[in-house]
Amino acid sequence: MDLFNWAWLEQWVDSSKNGTVPELIAKTPVADILSAVRKQTAILDEILRLTANRTAADPMMLDEMVLGIRGSILMHKTAAVMVQPGVLSEYEIADELRRFESQLTEVWHKRNKPSEYYRVREAMMKIAEKLDAQEKARS
Repeated sequence: MDLFNWAWLEQWVDSSKNGTVPELIAKTPVADILSAVRKQTAILDEILRLTANRTAADPMMLDEMVLGIRGSILMHKTAAVMVQPGVLSEYEIADELRRFESQLTEVWHKRNKPSEYYRVREAMMKIAEKLDAQEKARS
């Protein structure tokens, strides 16, 4: 279900000068990527349903788990538009990514050193900018 990791998306951003998509992502059928998005979304919905009225021993654990799944969903949506531009709205994914980053920064700073976060944020914002540019170029 988890086909890619953030490092491959960073390679995509870094390779923007020559426009190449990392080989592993380029060779993956978009239908498989979208299937992973659907499965991860169903898992996230079920977790949220099951935990709606419960209190966790570690309340941040649920936030971290939800953010992790949402991050994976966003990663796969980004991969889908890398393989087939326009299959999903790049603008919508970029906006989701910006909202995700805002929520992640809050949770991150509760458990981790702020100095480690700038790299994570920088990578996400570069990906969001690239998604915006990709959809704008098609318009």
